[in-house]
Amino acid sequence: MTDVSVPRVSHLTGEQLLRWLTEGARALAQYRERINQLNHFPVPDADTGTNMLVTWEAALEVAEAQLAAADLASVAESAAAGAFQAARGNSGIILAQVLASFAAACQDRTSLHPVGFSQALQALADAAWEAVANPVEGTMLTTLRAVAETLDYYHEFADATEVSLVASMAGRQQIQEYDSGPTGTADAGAVGMSLLLAVLADVLGAGTREVALWQEETAALLELGGSQSPALADEFEVMYVLHGPASLAHQVRQLLTTFGNSVAVTGSEDLLRGGQWQVHVHTIQPQRALALPGQLAPAGLGPALRFGHVRHLGGGAGMLGLEEPATTTAPGVSLLQRSGRADQALVAPGIVAITAAPGLVEQLARTGAVVVYAAAEEPAAARAAIGKAIREVGQDVVGVSACSPQLRQAAASASQRLRDGQRWAADTHVVVTDAEDEAGVLAATLALAGALPRTWPTEQRAAEVARRGARALHDTRIVALQDPSETEFDDAVRSLLVDQPEVLTVIVGAHLDPALPDRLPFLLSPLSGWVDGETDLFIVQGGQSRPDVLLSAE
Repeated sequence: MTDVSVPRVSHLTGEQLLRWLTEGARALAQYRERINQLNHFPVPDADTGTNMLVTWEAALEVAEAQLAAADLASVAESAAAGAFQAARGNSGIILAQVLASFAAACQDRTSLHPVGFSQALQALADAAWEAVANPVEGTMLTTLRAVAETLDYYHEFADATEVSLVASMAGRQQIQEYDSGPTGTADAGAVGMSLLLAVLADVLGAGTREVALWQEETAALLELGGSQSPALADEFEVMYVLHGPASLAHQVRQLLTTFGNSVAVTGSEDLLRGGQWQVHVHTIQPQRALALPGQLAPAGLGPALRFGHVRHLGGGAGMLGLEEPATTTAPGVSLLQRSGRADQALVAPGIVAITAAPGLVEQLARTGAVVVYAAAEEPAAARAAIGKAIREVGQDVVGVSACSPQLRQAAASASQRLRDGQRWAADTHVVVTDAEDEAGVLAATLALAGALPRTWPTEQRAAEVARRGARALHDTRIVALQDPSETEFDDAVRSLLVDQPEVLTVIVGAHLDPALPDRLPFLLSPLSGWVDGETDLFIVQGGQSRPDVLLSAE
């Protein structure tokens, strides 16, 4: 084969960094599913390739928007900002920290000479290891450390091409030497990182136009992996941006390690404008993880957590065939029993549920929804958080339900922005339901969770999602009460029982008199004049600030 090598590069520039982002996105997209199959650690949720791709594409999109100022510092800073805002999963958090560290090395520079380029790559390892509370050998972190140690050993380089080639080969060699990883197979994050390093080398002239270096690297690396592991335990992934000083981030990180795993807290008080930190944890206590910022934030700081994202790592116990988690229903109707998950011949639409009730987070996530926990209603932040959730779902049909008119408008705006975006698939349909309170979100989410035939075209499935959401809200009578008296509470419950509903749901707010829910068994008993006996009672300690109680009958 004729050698058609790409010309070697003396210095790294903004144009080349942008090419790395572009080609890296293409490579991750091509090998996403195979990397997903390698995903065994920290939990086998088959999403490392997707998480890295979503994070990297976000970095590319923001960097591309800065084409007028395509110097190295601007491209690097824009990429870091995009990755930080969109970081998904543990691998995405680490990848965002890698780009943030690289941006710090590029600050005020139009290019990096070989020594500076090598030092920038070496700094990535320290940044990544510092981001993770309990680092594990054989992962992406080990790959970055091997790159740093190898570059430090060689010390001097002829050009940027040589730096990138040494880094790429070091990453691949580390995986081959440590191919068992923490779970007995090649680690998905390590393979993804090595792939990106190989792409960088190819962009800087270390490969050929006929056979890209990263294609050769990846073909070899993917041979090291096995198949996907079985489903995992009842854990949730919680992610949010923490606003506050480094001391607060340190406290949150320390406490998360006491009841969670896969803990990562990344950010900076300088680079990311005065204290923004991406927080990631896997835990069986998502509500506790979401409460930490408010409990630990110094007085006068303002909201330390504005929006968070929660998803059940099993994607819904009913879908995976796991034993259904215990619920606190009376007399015994669970969310999963009501959601009617289907078998493998069907496909569930993507679901985004936006709630301000921390007590609803687990139940909504168990339906398979990506839950946006809204501790604030700032329009711009809401659009960004909801848009991230819609993209995270990764489906061609997505149903979105919001707990207030303001957040519903933010959802519609986020959907429109994503449709107009450069990388938003043209055939993706986002359906925003008419829900405008917590009870509506619950009803619509349960209705949307039912699976649809895989053979239906996208438009037909989107229409069915819209129909289900509208039907669920039409069939649900909702009463909101603020500071109700005993008489007002009793009258509201009785008014909903007139039509003999199948289910009565009570979403209890943070400030409701606890004596009122205790009256419900009496109100549904023959002693109170209720003789139907067919209505199931479902009580949720929602914890929302307003209203004090939501009653809904279906």
